[in-house]
Amino acid sequence: MMNNFGNYIKPVNIEGTKKILEQMTNCICKVKNNQLMGTGFFCKIPYNNNTKINVLITSYQIINEFYFNQNNNINLLMNDYNQLKIINIDPTRNTYFNKEYNTTIIELKDFDNINNYLELDDNLFNNNIKSIFEKESIYILQYLNGGKASVSYGNLNQLNGYNINHSCFINSGSNGAPILNLTNNKLIGITLETPGNLNINGTILKYSIEDYINKYQFKANNQMPNLFNNNFGMGMNNNFMPNMMMNNNFNFMPNMMMNNNWMFKEDEDWLKGFQLAVQEVNNINEEDSNPWPKIQIIFKSTQGTSETMRFNYGTTIDQTLEKYLQKIGRPNLYLEKSNNICFLFNAYPLRFGDKTPVEKYFKGIPNPKVVVSYVNNIIGG
Repeated sequence: MMNNFGNYIKPVNIEGTKKILEQMTNCICKVKNNQLMGTGFFCKIPYNNNTKINVLITSYQIINEFYFNQNNNINLLMNDYNQLKIINIDPTRNTYFNKEYNTTIIELKDFDNINNYLELDDNLFNNNIKSIFEKESIYILQYLNGGKASVSYGNLNQLNGYNINHSCFINSGSNGAPILNLTNNKLIGITLETPGNLNINGTILKYSIEDYINKYQFKANNQMPNLFNNNFGMGMNNNFMPNMMMNNNFNFMPNMMMNNNWMFKEDEDWLKGFQLAVQEVNNINEEDSNPWPKIQIIFKSTQGTSETMRFNYGTTIDQTLEKYLQKIGRPNLYLEKSNNICFLFNAYPLRFGDKTPVEKYFKGIPNPKVVVSYVNNIIGG
């Protein structure tokens, strides 16, 4: 009998049961996208400088990049639908979408007024999570069939890469529900509805959270790109050259050369290159004075032409269309709001007058491609 103990679910005491009831009441929510319905949850994840940030996590199948591009908010129902929580969609939130891991992560702000969060399991980022979590007793908090919040107990049978096979009961509405360790009531995974595939019904959160942390820690620590990166061929692997330039000490190197009379004729080409690089730092992009961050959009016409343009965050869709038409020499089409030209992204039209910022419209999509369709061949070439 003792040999089969791993097949049974561990018992739960009063303290553990109270904790589960508290989590079920305050830490999960119902998430709906038209006819799709699932479960979401609030949790704290590590961020920069040993701090933690608050996030909403749900299924990619329910909320993804397309939803973010087309909607202004996310409606959440909490505490068995007695409380409606509206999360506005704006470009200041750090977001993450991953279809493979079935995970969407959305940063929460203080003004969202969400006060209760799940905690990540301390062993989630351990290198040997397979041996730690396999055969562990777990539970899932979910809105089964769109009904009231419920808890389902089971075991984590197998962890294969990021895929989880567990024995908890799930059904419609379980997608995106948190998977927690029954031993410590801490978060380890997210539920995945996979009709016809009984071997995969969850995903470990280790990899998606690591991706999210790396993505935004890199962004926070690299607000300005290092344009030099050994491109001078000077063998400088430290920060001397970039720091010298960024601190506006641009006259140091040329003056040092001239004042010490070691600027020879053969060095003139090098100095010109140096001066051009300094000019590039001063004018990283002549189009604006704020070179970070940007988004690159590729306009491909049905006539075979292509234009790649970079836009500052905050530029509206309307402004991108105007700038594109200016670049190709047809500003009149913008002024006339002409129906003789059509812009499409993922088969949806981009419209004149749309004030949506580019970073919101194309959120999570690197180098978006916009198809430009000309009517009656109004533009040659």
